[in-house]
Amino acid sequence: MRFLLVFGILFFVELGGLIAFSESFGFLALVAEIILSGILGVFLLLTTFSASNESIVEFLRGARDPQEILASNLTKVFGAILLILPGILSDCLGLLLCFGILDSVFVSFLQKVRFSKRSRTYDREEVIDVEVVETHERIEDEKDHHWK
Repeated sequence: MRFLLVFGILFFVELGGLIAFSESFGFLALVAEIILSGILGVFLLLTTFSASNESIVEFLRGARDPQEILASNLTKVFGAILLILPGILSDCLGLLLCFGILDSVFVSFLQKVRFSKRSRTYDREEVIDVEVVETHERIEDEKDHHWK
C-alpha cells in the first residue's frame, strides 16, 4: 500500500513538472529535453557497462572496496535508467545518481535493506526433523528387480 501511495505522489509531481516545464519553455523544448535525456541515458548506460570491467580489475588489485564498486555501478545504472524515462524529476534524480552525488545515500540505503532482511531470516529458525523409514517389502522388491 505504501508503494502505491509513493508511486501516485511521484506520478503527480512528475506530471506537474512536465506541465510547468512546457509552460515555461514550450512544448518543443519539452520534447527536445525528453529526447536528449533519453540519448544521454543510453550513452551513460553503455559506458557504465564498459567501465565495469575496469572496476573489476581495481577490485582484484585490492584498490577499491567491493561495496563501493557495487554502489557506484548501481547508482550509475539506476541514474541512466531514470534519464531514459521521460520526466523532469526523474531526469534530475538520474543526473544526481550518474555523477556520483548520491552514492553515499544509496550505500546507506543498501546497508539498511541488507541488515533488515538478514534479521528477518535469522529470527525464523525452525528445525524440521525428518526420519526416513523404508519397509522390508519394498527393499526386497528392489533387490529382485535389479537382479532380473
